[in-house]
Amino acid sequence: MKTCPTANTKPKKQYLIEKLIKNTEEYWRFCKKENSRYLSWEHCYSAFCEVRNKKSITESDKDRLCLHLAFYLASWGMYRGSSFLLQQDNKIHRKVVEMILNSDKRLQGAGCKELINSELNLALWDLSEKITEYYSDVRKSVSDLLYKEEVESDLSTILITKVLLGTLGCVPAYDQYFAKGVAYEQVTTKTYNKTSLNNLIEFYKNNFDQLESYRVTLQKGNLEYTQMKLLDMAFWQIGFTSINFELHDERDRIDEKTVIQRKNNELTFENSVNLFIDEKRLDRNHLIQKWPQNRNKIILCKTTGAGSIEGKIF
Repeated sequence: MKTCPTANTKPKKQYLIEKLIKNTEEYWRFCKKENSRYLSWEHCYSAFCEVRNKKSITESDKDRLCLHLAFYLASWGMYRGSSFLLQQDNKIHRKVVEMILNSDKRLQGAGCKELINSELNLALWDLSEKITEYYSDVRKSVSDLLYKEEVESDLSTILITKVLLGTLGCVPAYDQYFAKGVAYEQVTTKTYNKTSLNNLIEFYKNNFDQLESYRVTLQKGNLEYTQMKLLDMAFWQIGFTSINFELHDERDRIDEKTVIQRKNNELTFENSVNLFIDEKRLDRNHLIQKWPQNRNKIILCKTTGAGSIEGKIF
């Protein structure tokens, strides 16, 4: 006998689209707040749209775009203490600004239908490679000057994708939270490459009507948020939530899953909560919240050599 589905049962596809919209709404709240750092994208993207539409671009225009790009990247975490960009002024972006201005005009705000075009797709990856090569050379020169050593690792694609998102709006920024979000929902891979981006394009195409009808509501005057910006916001928020909030569910289920073993008055948290240990989110306060009756007994919370965490009860 077939059973009737419960009232809250929905097809996985529909559930995911609703989840994307819900998370975008959460992100959008901050985009509507005056002076929010989330607005840095709007300022930078709008400036590039304006200049790229001009018949004649001046040197002053390029300098202004350097300022916009630098501040946008700074507000989005790319000028942290360890960043090579911190050692440069805003005009270090001048060549990248010129690359953007000289790129195919169809890349500005390009969505899934445009990026399917093989010629435009090729133009995007050519631009990505040129920007990567330029910033790699800058990073090498900074390292040679300050640290007298060669850079062994490849340049992070986080910087490249944030530049492309802030100037052209045609790719999402593959940072920690976005990567976590797309992996969490099994939409595409965490790494910025052709396969990953093509998966996102296909995802948007397959859900075009619902996503597009929502996207056109994301407007500020003449500024319309792009398709890739929508995906960036949605999956970023999902990634942020999954790391900072949803995974609390795992901690809440610790007792039921018998992950904790009580031996000789010790609580030992095994492998399934190692993520929280790595991110320093499992501490004495959590132990107290979990076992309030032992508030005065839990006096120690420490990591062990095996990567577990122990709280002693006396």
